[in-house]
Amino acid sequence: VGARQLLNSINAKPGSKIIEIGCGSGAVSIGLAARDPNARVLAIDSNARAVQCTSRNAELNGLTNILAEIGFDGIFGSAGEFDLAVANPPYYSDYRIAELFVFAANRALRPGGRMVLVTKSSEWYLEHLPLNFSDVESKSSGQYQIVFGTKKS
Repeated sequence: VGARQLLNSINAKPGSKIIEIGCGSGAVSIGLAARDPNARVLAIDSNARAVQCTSRNAELNGLTNILAEIGFDGIFGSAGEFDLAVANPPYYSDYRIAELFVFAANRALRPGGRMVLVTKSSEWYLEHLPLNFSDVESKSSGQYQIVFGTKKS
């Protein structure tokens, strides 16, 4: 349900370069790639099975604009390469994984790039994101909160 809320909240510009951090099954990445055949989507997860599922789902849907890769250190592609970073961070680990996701998004995004994530509680994000992001806001979406931020220049 969180992935659906996230996907419904994203308005990517045509031809965007997008990274999904912690792609899981790839539902969000697949949805974004299907919406815009000119978008380039990089789906990252630390779990090899999740990456296999995402790759297979892309193949089954005939999507050639998505690449799924294993990653676990928060360093994906070249710094400042992406227009949009999306994530559905896990709700366990006392925000340690969420912190890694935010680090990865900050590194991956170009100045002015947007981060969009879904969570059940936005307080931690609203407190920590303003260090590297401007225009940080949270909007309710069903049982979830969608958090937005723009990478500072």
